[in-house]
Amino acid sequence: MVVSTLHQIVDDFPPVDHAFGYGSGVFHQPDLYDQSPAPTGNAPAISSDSPQLDFIFGVQDPQQWHTENLARHRSHYSLMGMLGPSAVTAVAERLGVGIYFNTLVPWGNHRIKYGVISLAALERDLQQWDTLYCAGRLHKPVMALREHPAVLAAQARNLLSALRVALLLLPDQFTTEEMLHTISALSYSGDLRMGVAEDAKKVQRIVQGSNAGLRDLYRVPLSTAEADWQVVQRQGASAADSWVQDRSVNAQAGLVSALPQTLLRCMARSAGLPHSNEQLQRLEGPWEVAAALLKPGQPQPLRWHVRHAVSQVVRASSHRQLVAGFLSAGVTKSVRYAFSKLKKAWR
Repeated sequence: MVVSTLHQIVDDFPPVDHAFGYGSGVFHQPDLYDQSPAPTGNAPAISSDSPQLDFIFGVQDPQQWHTENLARHRSHYSLMGMLGPSAVTAVAERLGVGIYFNTLVPWGNHRIKYGVISLAALERDLQQWDTLYCAGRLHKPVMALREHPAVLAAQARNLLSALRVALLLLPDQFTTEEMLHTISALSYSGDLRMGVAEDAKKVQRIVQGSNAGLRDLYRVPLSTAEADWQVVQRQGASAADSWVQDRSVNAQAGLVSALPQTLLRCMARSAGLPHSNEQLQRLEGPWEVAAALLKPGQPQPLRWHVRHAVSQVVRASSHRQLVAGFLSAGVTKSVRYAFSKLKKAWR
């Protein structure tokens, strides 16, 4: 995908503070779509088998943004648009995970889907993994189109959190490739659509298609884990792609105590510990959770608690967004979108 085209699409909307393109329409995924050249000429020629271009827009005030966008692009909205920007925002924030999508929108020779979320909700998800909806997408390479400093800072924290979770799930010795697969799979763990309306090979395609980008994305976090956290080291002088990690109680406790708050809350609950936000925000709160989960005699290993917590967050957000997505897309587009997903899943 030509980057200038993505910028042109964003320029067609009311101003946004942070924006990125993502997914198979922006980044190549092997054997997923016909890679034939895009049509030429002035007449739109949208193939039903061509990938949709996916965007997420971060804005200060979603209701005000939708007010302006409804004036420009009323046809992008389902019947929800007739109820006005306050109803549109309510669907996103009360029923969904804070993001409102317009999908299967024709734009020139392309079809696009764009989601609108407040900067505050975006930053919160990146830092705390409230829903892992945007945070999970940003575990993988995206095409930055607008950048907001606070979101970039939150994203740096998000990548470190993803690496911590991966290390807790990986064995003592692992390769960079195994780490990238583990991280890329996090946001699909517990997703209601996986295996039904999502490509079963999705994670494999992402890692293959964006391997160089993934390696670059986690170069700094891995260096941090090696030099600052001192929990991993390269295995052998020349083995740049093979790692061994410190599995001591202290190292594991350090990783657990620094996990996003929503994961800690889920893990504390599954271990029968106090898990309110106030209790976890106490200085010793995260360390108490780590100590309890690492205590000998726990009925489930630490790896189970981590995987279960991630799945709980993803499952809850995918359920909520499924309901909100049906309302935002409407019946016709929901059926068309589901059919396109099924076609991908059954390839």
